[in-house]
Amino acid sequence: MKISISTIGTFHYIRLALELAEAGHDVTLFSGYPRWKLARQYPALAESTLRLVSFPYVQTFYLLCRRFGIGGRWWDRKLAHFSLEVFDRFTSRRLDPCEVFIGQGRLSLHSGRRAKALGALYVCDMGSSHIRTQKALLEAEHQRRGVTFDAIDDRMVEREEKEYEVADAISVISSFARETFVAQGLAAGKLWLNPLGVDLAQFQPEAIARREDRLEILFVGGIALRKGIFYLLDAVQRLEIPFRLRLAGMPDVSCRDFVAARRNPDRIEFLGHQGTAAVRRLMSESDVLVLPSVEDGFGMVLLQALACGCPIIASRHSGGPDLVESGKNGFLVEPGNSDDLKEKLMAALQLKARPEIRQYCVESVRTFCGAGGWRGYAARYASELERALSSRGSNPL
Repeated sequence: MKISISTIGTFHYIRLALELAEAGHDVTLFSGYPRWKLARQYPALAESTLRLVSFPYVQTFYLLCRRFGIGGRWWDRKLAHFSLEVFDRFTSRRLDPCEVFIGQGRLSLHSGRRAKALGALYVCDMGSSHIRTQKALLEAEHQRRGVTFDAIDDRMVEREEKEYEVADAISVISSFARETFVAQGLAAGKLWLNPLGVDLAQFQPEAIARREDRLEILFVGGIALRKGIFYLLDAVQRLEIPFRLRLAGMPDVSCRDFVAARRNPDRIEFLGHQGTAAVRRLMSESDVLVLPSVEDGFGMVLLQALACGCPIIASRHSGGPDLVESGKNGFLVEPGNSDDLKEKLMAALQLKARPEIRQYCVESVRTFCGAGGWRGYAARYASELERALSSRGSNPL
């Protein structure tokens, strides 16, 4: 098949493009990242047959403004919209005839329309729940904490819902996400459920001696309200057992004061951003990884932790329901419920006492993803594409 893929970041789209190209498909990747940064993060690009089209200028400027706090909230929202619009229109202008166009949600309205005009199948690929569900959940959480939420405005909702309407299919990465689209009135037949993969070469157990005198708890990701960070910190502070919580990630501006007030070198450690090797080691030596998200399209750290032999406690508003076998490789927790989270942390002690659980975690990932890690994800995607093209009378190359 001749396939074009568009993403302003990296996420799972780079892995998809690489695997599809490796499988023999003719792939063009439009990216909002600089070539040098992609090459450093994904060395396989140097050997891949895919064609890379990079347009990083506006998005890089936007990210720099965010990093250094330039312009405030009004400027941030304006620049975010401008960056998405410019990248979408750039992709639309540079898009060549193809059989399939896979566009990242929220930035493929114009390019998706252009692809359809060229006769292509347009798949809107969503890394989160339905935009209205996401907005409602995050607004409610921010209101509970007395924090203004303006990351999703009416223009974003309108734009994304137009993409849903224009697209021939919508690909989602968790059962939770799929349920939100159905609840919002999307036809179930238009939705493709395809959970993510994991790089099994990068994430595998390390031989590390683990502490037996306390429960080692790990959180990996952005320290933000969306990730349920308040519930995690509330739950651990009420534990009546020895524990250490380590959080690997950078705090969002909405959580910085909260985080600063809870630093405790003996029990709660904020490690900041950690590279892949450090995260692998943290996962290998931790007793449980916790992702108590209020809203999360999937949560790749869940698969990464399991691949390292670390059980997980995952929110039902994430990829957890697709991964967790309760009591075997972890537990599910109700989002926004620190009492439930505290109970599941206590239950994690039972898993800690059973060394065979760690090997079962590794095996569960290989069963879920296949031996190739990301290869199974791409193979399922290709199968759906071929089925869709066949049903509309096209013959895949």
